[in-house]
Amino acid sequence: MHPKVRLGEINPSENLGVLVVEFFELYGFFFNYNGVGVSINNGGSYFLKKQRGWLDLAKPWLLSIIDPTDESVSPLMQRS
Repeated sequence: MHPKVRLGEINPSENLGVLVVEFFELYGFFFNYNGVGVSINNGGSYFLKKQRGWLDLAKPWLLSIIDPTDESVSPLMQRS
């Protein structure tokens, strides 16, 4: 969830355009695909691919997302 929505600073239904633009700015320009992955569990967070064993040096730009329905992947579990 967007931090401003979470903190109650903006009403998402009145600021949808701003939220969409900021989403594309973050994931289109600023997000570090080479080293960071995304989790939507527990309100959402980022994780370091290297710490999970998910970093593929041949293709580090790949988007890594934890599947929230996969119970075999705990937040601290390492994959190789």
